[in-house]
Amino acid sequence: MWRHALVSDAERVSTIETRAAIAAFGHIFPESAAQPAPADLIPEWTTYLAHPHTLALISTEPVDAGCICIVADPSVPAGRRLARLYVQPEHWGVGISRTLYHEALKHERNIGTTALNLWVLEKNQRARTIYESWGWTLITETSRTPHHPDVVEVMYELLV
Repeated sequence: MWRHALVSDAERVSTIETRAAIAAFGHIFPESAAQPAPADLIPEWTTYLAHPHTLALISTEPVDAGCICIVADPSVPAGRRLARLYVQPEHWGVGISRTLYHEALKHERNIGTTALNLWVLEKNQRARTIYESWGWTLITETSRTPHHPDVVEVMYELLV
């Protein structure tokens, strides 16, 4: 079960993202890197959730277990980007990300989206394996994360 996330959910989705990110790829960042905190993410989530062309879903059963966010992004080839897909670690492996993902893709097809892009940490093999199993294709663009120049992101594309 899921519902559309609202601007008032910025703190909730920031908490989901923080917990999932620390568990999923905390080992990728240098030990000196500060761990993310929900308060650090609230401004970006608020911007996403307030934008009329953002799709954001949050799980309701179990409550606050996961979230997904697709945004308009003119900087990527497809013009739309899967910006966030996070599930709290205690709910990994039960299909929450797959449910949110398929609902989001259904919405994107309904509004006429033909392709999506996403950035993923190059060393986040768990996420890369999942995206590749869902049909995403690695494209050659790479980017260094803004605050950690030794951490590389790679871009994927999906034809919707």
